[in-house]
Amino acid sequence: MTYMPSRHRRWVSRLALSQADDDRRRFQRVEGTGLMAEIEKRLVDVDDISVAGLRVGGIELPYGHSVRFKLYPRQGTRLALNEAVPAVAQVIGVEDGGCRLRFTSFSFSLAKLIVRHIAERTGARPFIIR
Repeated sequence: MTYMPSRHRRWVSRLALSQADDDRRRFQRVEGTGLMAEIEKRLVDVDDISVAGLRVGGIELPYGHSVRFKLYPRQGTRLALNEAVPAVAQVIGVEDGGCRLRFTSFSFSLAKLIVRHIAERTGARPFIIR
């Protein structure tokens, strides 16, 4: 994984701060349509994603479990296998046949994937990372 200096991590996280007044989350969550995760050799849909973590359906992992996985963007109906991004996260919640994961390591390639996905879903240009 590519190392991301803390000043860049802070800069990316400031851009993605949640805008809702009543939202307990620190970062804005975006619908995960267009992303899939390969967790423990199973391909699952990403329900939503933010700079801090993601929620996936179709798999239940034990609370507190640390998991290494890959995120894949979709191009139409196909997965972009060459653009897979490895990530490490910890299970922070299990619910309704899915789980919530918080990223425990954050690489530049992961930030790039998330920012591009958020830009695509919201219609904003990803001016930070090209």
